[in-house]
Amino acid sequence: MTQPIAFKWLNFDRLSDEEIQNLIIPKHSPEENEDDNLYCFICGQAVTKIHYRTSIQGSREHTFANPAGIVFRIGCFRNAFGCAQASDFTDSFTWFPGYSWRYALCADCQTHLGWVYRSSEGSQFYGLILDRLISPREKKEFPGKN
Repeated sequence: MTQPIAFKWLNFDRLSDEEIQNLIIPKHSPEENEDDNLYCFICGQAVTKIHYRTSIQGSREHTFANPAGIVFRIGCFRNAFGCAQASDFTDSFTWFPGYSWRYALCADCQTHLGWVYRSSEGSQFYGLILDRLISPREKKEFPGKN
């Protein structure tokens, strides 16, 4: 009989901003051999790198509610190599004026991880849901890919 797998998730709702910063965003540049990846919280696929964070409209993090009232805390990243893009770009209900969006999914397990935003000039960034990413430290405890 297969034993259930125990997951240890980060509950960002219970952590202060400073605690989140210390878990996900190191105060130093990563060392040559230090793991700089952030991973999908479902399958453990590498999604992006901590140093890909970027400031959009004055901040690297934003909190928004969608039309259904679901609140998302997202981090802005200039690249998310572990994401596949789904759907056509739309500007309906965009959280970033001047940008259209479409879904960003984990390229491995297809879990919704956030959105990719594209400006009319063609520049783009990823808005990834922070509580759907796990840090390198958590990845070591993850029963999936290591």
